[in-house]
Amino acid sequence: MPAPNVSCVFDWIFPWLEFDYLDVPKNDNGEVVEHVFEVQLNALGKAFLMLDDYYRDGAAPSAHIEITEPTGETWDEEEFAQYLSSVGKTKRNDRNSRCVSIHT
Repeated sequence: MPAPNVSCVFDWIFPWLEFDYLDVPKNDNGEVVEHVFEVQLNALGKAFLMLDDYYRDGAAPSAHIEITEPTGETWDEEEFAQYLSSVGKTKRNDRNSRCVSIHT
């Protein structure tokens, strides 16, 4: 495959690799040029391997959530708004959580 440079060849044939020259290209008798590279997976290659793991092993199990029986308790709009307000106050203390606010 004729190509203007080595990068075009790598991008076409090995889109999942990044490469660097490990040594300066050597000319052997004027007919063959020897290139020595160090290669590693790029983001595309790593994503492919993650998908391969997922299809082989499945998803990691989620945290166990205990589901209890319904209590039969119902809330009116005011009680529900109070609950959301208290949850919002709790979450505001945690900088990594989103705040919930209700405007009625």
